[in-house]
Amino acid sequence: MVATTSFAQYYLVTTTGKLTKLSSINQLDINHPTMYYEVEHQYADTDRVGTKSTSYISHDKGGNHIQVDMFCVCPLYNSKQKETIADSIAGYSFNVKRFVASKGKFVEDKTKDSLRLNQSPSINYPKAWLGIHYSSRISTQISQEEQLIKQYKFYDRSERDFKLKNSENFVYLRNITNDFSSQKYIAAAIDTKLYNNEEPPLLLEPEFNSFDHRSGPSFECACGSFLLFAFLAFIILVFQPLDEEKLAAFIEKQNQKMGVF
Repeated sequence: MVATTSFAQYYLVTTTGKLTKLSSINQLDINHPTMYYEVEHQYADTDRVGTKSTSYISHDKGGNHIQVDMFCVCPLYNSKQKETIADSIAGYSFNVKRFVASKGKFVEDKTKDSLRLNQSPSINYPKAWLGIHYSSRISTQISQEEQLIKQYKFYDRSERDFKLKNSENFVYLRNITNDFSSQKYIAAAIDTKLYNNEEPPLLLEPEFNSFDHRSGPSFECACGSFLLFAFLAFIILVFQPLDEEKLAAFIEKQNQKMGVF
């Protein structure tokens, strides 16, 4: 029953989510997000990639293996951004003072017109981030050295693949609502020093297939799981021996509540 409910919920969310069409990323309304977006003008800034990697031992019928995951993100803009001083020094703090000559001495200039770089620079925070989740399994039957080599190769291959992604190939973008994935993507975005905590942006995953085919095989799975559950329930009801004493006690209790004797 749990499986049936999960499939049904997934199918409903997947198929009923609204597709919002925008001409540019700047039109995103982060206060009123929708499930899907189709953006005409967008640029994935893969020169500023943030990553978050995880690994853990997983157990299944096939034996133990190492589950490795890589979460890659980059800012989404309307177009390629020009490198600015603010971008270059993002994440660093400065306290620059200006001195002027006065009576043969150099003293600090505290006038309002003096150049002050100790204030926070203006950074072009993105309104959205593009994220892709990579995953793989590594056998525990090999040596630890081989495990580490495969693990680092996977991380390197995933990041290189992400940097080669072309935003022009995205058909539409899906809003990331999974709490686990969101936390990992946010950690990766923070690593770039361009994540705005005060106004959290949208986290979006690219989809490369037609929007009409977004449900994939989930509908068939939901129907199949529902039929399977109905069949199992029928089997239980037919072959489960009926406890006549409990049934009689239940009926008597209900009659007493209703005043029937």
